[in-house]
Amino acid sequence: MDLLGSIMSKMEKPPTTTTQAQRDAKKKQLEEAKKMKEREKDMLLKFRQQAEEEIQKFMKDNALQKKPLAPMNEVQRSIVHDVAEVAGIVCHAFGEEGVDRHIMLFKKEYELTQEELAALRRGEEYDPLRAKEQAFQRDLAERLAEQEQRQKRPKKGSEPPAAFLQKRQHLFADDAAKRADVNSSFGVVASHLKTDKRSIEETLADIRAKKRRQKDDDDASASGS
Repeated sequence: MDLLGSIMSKMEKPPTTTTQAQRDAKKKQLEEAKKMKEREKDMLLKFRQQAEEEIQKFMKDNALQKKPLAPMNEVQRSIVHDVAEVAGIVCHAFGEEGVDRHIMLFKKEYELTQEELAALRRGEEYDPLRAKEQAFQRDLAERLAEQEQRQKRPKKGSEPPAAFLQKRQHLFADDAAKRADVNSSFGVVASHLKTDKRSIEETLADIRAKKRRQKDDDDASASGS
C-alpha cells in the first residue's frame, strides 16, 4: 500500500464510540460535583447563620465595643462583611492572607481613630495612652521644625550687609558715571576736576590786571608809531 492509500484508510476509520462504562463514569463525576456544590452551599448558609448569631450577641453586649473574630477565608469574610453591613456594624479585616487574616467588629459609637486602624493593620496592640504621647511628640517636632525654618528664612526687604553694601556701591558708581557724562555734554566740569583753585575775587583781579596790561601795550604801540 502506498502512502496515499495509508492516509486514506486512516481517514475512513469511523470515530471511536464511547462505551457505557465511560458514560457511567462521566455521569457519576457530574453527580459528585453537584453534591459537593450543594454541600458547600449548605456549609456557607450555616456559616452565615452563625455569623448573624455572633453579631447579634456582640450588639447586645454593652461591655464590648469591639471584637475580633477567628481567622477565616475570603468567602467567609465576605459573608461576615455582608451580615455586619445589614446589622449596622463596622468591620475591618486584618492579618496575612492564608495565615491569620481575620475580621474585627466595631460598634458604630466606637471612635475608631486612624492611629488605631494603622496599628491594627501593622499587627500591633493599640495603646491609647502611648498613641496620644506619640501624637504629641510628632506635633511638637513639626512645630519646632517649622519655627526653625522661619528663623532661617530672611525677612522681606532685608539683605545681608556685604551684599547690600556691594549693591549700593555699584549703584553709586553708575550714578556718578551718568552725572559725569551729562556734565561733559553741557561743558560743565566737576569741582574736583578743576585745576584752577583760585577764588572768584582773585580771578577777577587777574582778569582786570591782564586787561590793563593789554591796554598799556596797545597805547605804547600807538605812540611809538
